Amino acid sequence: MGKNSALVINPIREKEMIRILPYAPQASSTELKWKHLNVSYYQLPSVECPEHTLSKHVIGLNLGAPARLERVIDRQVKSDRFTEGEVFCINPAGLYRTIRVVDPAQILHLYLEPEFVSHFAHDRIDPDLVEIIPSFHPHDPFLLQLGLTLKSAVVSGTEIDALYADAAATMLAAHLLRHYSTVAVETQKGVNGLSQSKLDTAIDYIHAHLDEDLSIDTLAQLVQISSYYFVRLFKQSMGLTPHAYIVRQRLERAKHLLKMTDLSIAEIAYRTGFCHQSRFSTVFRQYLHTSPRAYRDQK
Repeated sequence: MGKNSALVINPIREKEMIRILPYAPQASSTELKWKHLNVSYYQLPSVECPEHTLSKHVIGLNLGAPARLERVIDRQVKSDRFTEGEVFCINPAGLYRTIRVVDPAQILHLYLEPEFVSHFAHDRIDPDLVEIIPSFHPHDPFLLQLGLTLKSAVVSGTEIDALYADAAATMLAAHLLRHYSTVAVETQKGVNGLSQSKLDTAIDYIHAHLDEDLSIDTLAQLVQISSYYFVRLFKQSMGLTPHAYIVRQRLERAKHLLKMTDLSIAEIAYRTGFCHQSRFSTVFRQYLHTSPRAYRDQK
């Protein structure tokens, strides 16, 4: 099949994906409405996807028993056997290929918006020059760890706040630019964190909007640098990523409200920016090793 007749698919639209993969995912982040990043988890029999291209960058991981998978690009066949936890491929948006799942497999797909990646470090690189390089069977523990975390969230139905999904997209974009792109993205030499005025602006905004859906994009735009450098320079200044800092500030506010008010735990979760009481309780226990109710009851 020629490229003119190959299918162009938006992978987060199920009606389009079924044209190349006639099986619905076991779990997906589509309903969670994350920005920039989407996740789909499949349990597949042997199947062949016709020649196609996706409108998103995609990272595929094998999360089940060993399985043989093949990818065909320009009649070049690459085939290998993948053990549990190995990265199958990294395919940039616009890459025409045929995929064959030879053995039944549990496949996780991470989809990333191309525009988000290409403009991620716009203050240091020309977005028009950013190109993600296709890779087959790379050894990449970072992608495995991130993939397992995201898979656990979509499979269990655990509600993840927009900030966490935003941070995951940011980490993934930075990783692709550093290791799988045609451009070199380096930390600005001689710069030790954000300037004091930019840091104050970001922190003041965070504290004033803890009860809202904060995003890396918003904070970066506020101090007029790219998301990529905002994350790196913020961590240099504070010793924490923006995501970690925001979570800790939300928990500090929650601790105060638990001790000093009679507000319900659900209301406290809402006032401290957590998407749901269950998510608040999970994060509270993760960081403080006790539940919100037990913390409130402590004398």
